[in-house]
Amino acid sequence: VHSNSFDLVYRKLGIYEFGELLLAHGITLKSNILIKGEGLEIKDEDILTNSSMAVRLTESCKVHAVSAENTPLIWDVEYGKGKIMVFNGTMLLDKVNRGIFTGAISILIDNFVYPVINSKIFYIDDFPCPSPEQIDPGIYKDYRRNIANFYKEIWWPDIRKSAYEYDLKLTTLIIENYNDIVEPPFTDDDESSRKNLIVYGRELLKCGSELGIHGYNHQSLAEDNDYGYNRWANEENMVLSLNEVIRFCKDVFPQYKFATYVPPSNVLSPTGRKALLKGMPDLKSICSIYTDDNDTYKYIQEFEVAEDGIVEFPRITTGYEKDEGKDWSIYNGITSLGIFSHFIHPDDVTDVERNNNKNWATLYKELCTMLKEVDDNFGWLRSMTASEGVTAFENYYYQKPLVEYEADRVNIYCDNFTGGNNCYILRSDKKIIKNINCESKEIDTGVYLIHSQNPNFSIEF
Repeated sequence: VHSNSFDLVYRKLGIYEFGELLLAHGITLKSNILIKGEGLEIKDEDILTNSSMAVRLTESCKVHAVSAENTPLIWDVEYGKGKIMVFNGTMLLDKVNRGIFTGAISILIDNFVYPVINSKIFYIDDFPCPSPEQIDPGIYKDYRRNIANFYKEIWWPDIRKSAYEYDLKLTTLIIENYNDIVEPPFTDDDESSRKNLIVYGRELLKCGSELGIHGYNHQSLAEDNDYGYNRWANEENMVLSLNEVIRFCKDVFPQYKFATYVPPSNVLSPTGRKALLKGMPDLKSICSIYTDDNDTYKYIQEFEVAEDGIVEFPRITTGYEKDEGKDWSIYNGITSLGIFSHFIHPDDVTDVERNNNKNWATLYKELCTMLKEVDDNFGWLRSMTASEGVTAFENYYYQKPLVEYEADRVNIYCDNFTGGNNCYILRSDKKIIKNINCESKEIDTGVYLIHSQNPNFSIEF
């Protein structure tokens, strides 16, 4: 339903004819409003469906996106000395779509500059962990191995190979055991867990990866949940369990500081968070998830520094399969924040609800396809461990850039500059002729990555 006010302005928005509201399914990008996103197509209506107005546009409009039914979703039109950007839909309510916001604003303003984290992070939850000696029928049929030997001889070499080929540093999250104990005493009762921590941990550290903490066991630090986990009676028991897993890890790597925590099943209560501060003395970041899947127990995060100084550093995508929803989240995350943050589990391969009846060969092929696309399109992203990414994020988070726009020059002045190698995205139709106190690289048509180690820098066109 439109108002009389809309009747007064619709022609200024580039609309010459409009009708009723309709459901517009999917999206096809007609420009690089998302970096490297021109031609990106999302057909699955479960991923993207908008309540949109049926419209016909004037020839003066530049259309950036349409639905599967060819309904214009995003366009801009010149007005006076500037432009109007129009979004014909409702999906911007979901924060996964913030890249569209960022891209739209960057197109509206000549020579637009904004800071980004510039980081690529790959997590493996539940690894290293105790060896599951069971036989999985699918794994045994394909590889004649139990699950533990499959991980050791097939899965792990494949993961190492993909990390090397697609420029990834791994951040792995340790589980001491899979018992269901939530009351002390918390004991070290699985010899395979220690053995795997020694073998895999040494390999990981040798190649520059990071070891983080997933938990003493896989019982989420929460008093209540809907995952069938046992309830913790109090904060003290949670702290004692964390003390045990830190002791377990320090027994193997006594000088190592375990700074990253990922909550099991991404569930963490306020009490559990308090316990983390007491049980993990070197804690720097909590890495849960970015988007809300309507699960009230999930620990949903923004990229931010909490009042207690802990960095909330969520993961954006998950899983081995390459699909449209994942692609959409990846392109939005990179455009808005300059970050690719993805996680997998070893047992995704054997879980029928998570592998969609696909064998390891198929899942690995899809994972490599996804990682290759990220590497090909966004090779400028800096490969980091979670802790390295947190440092890059803090440089991004604490700086306060002031951008001064001139006709053929952009000046950036950063207050609270931390001294790091800060990164920015510049979108401009003009050719850069000079960088002052910075470096630039074109990463898409009219889109540049800017590096600066100076609080004040300029770009001339």
